[in-house]
Amino acid sequence: MAIKGTIGQKTVGTAAVQLTANAAAATTPIKHGIKFSVPTSGKCYYGPVGVTTSTGFYINGVAELSPADFEYIGDVYLISDTAAQQVSFDIPGQLVTIS
Repeated sequence: MAIKGTIGQKTVGTAAVQLTANAAAATTPIKHGIKFSVPTSGKCYYGPVGVTTSTGFYINGVAELSPADFEYIGDVYLISDTAAQQVSFDIPGQLVTIS
């Protein structure tokens, strides 16, 4: 039995970026949450559209977003205090295209 899920990385800079730009994935409800991880050298944050480094939720190495926090995958935005920060993510139980 194969485990379904989406694992990948997103490059994040000092301007907020949407977790996905894929239309189908952007409107896919979050079923089991999303797990984020960042290198210890970087500071990244997640939040809704318009998120900033002062309004976002800090990803302290690893963070887990609950399905109750955001309805759709495309509702999640990421921002960093440095350019070209790599944020790893795991969306368990869902196969979606993240860009």
